[in-house]
Amino acid sequence: MVRSVVLAAALSFVMFSGVGCATDTAGVAKAKAEFFGSWTKASKQVYTTDKLKTVVANSRDFLSFDGMSQGKTVIEGWQAYADIWGPGINGFQTASLTEQKAVRTWISGDLAITASIAHIQATLPDGKKLDMPGHLTLGWQKIDGQWKLVHEHMSLGVKE
Repeated sequence: MVRSVVLAAALSFVMFSGVGCATDTAGVAKAKAEFFGSWTKASKQVYTTDKLKTVVANSRDFLSFDGMSQGKTVIEGWQAYADIWGPGINGFQTASLTEQKAVRTWISGDLAITASIAHIQATLPDGKKLDMPGHLTLGWQKIDGQWKLVHEHMSLGVKE
């Protein structure tokens, strides 16, 4: 029993401290930048999820806890997510999601988590502006040598 507790504590230390694990900070940062860049829609442009699809795990395993969707906030699977956000972004005249502040990055083996303060800006069809910060936590998994997004959690109402 004592040996099991000591082993569990040691494994937890290794997993969360990164000891003994090579970290790919640059790879995660690149994937995160590609994720943010995939959310830009210019005026009179038709938005597609093509860029986003290269960063997200294109499977039913993808999970989003979405703070912006009008219909549902728990979105399971890449296709359900793309079906909501492809047309959703096209409902705006312009749209962008940018990283206002990188708060933390944790990496252990083939899993990583990034926490950011994001900035959402959009122009509605009637010309009104949407301008708000949000919390954005992204869960990444290295799949076939590439960091792929497997979980997104967005919430609004940032208070630093």
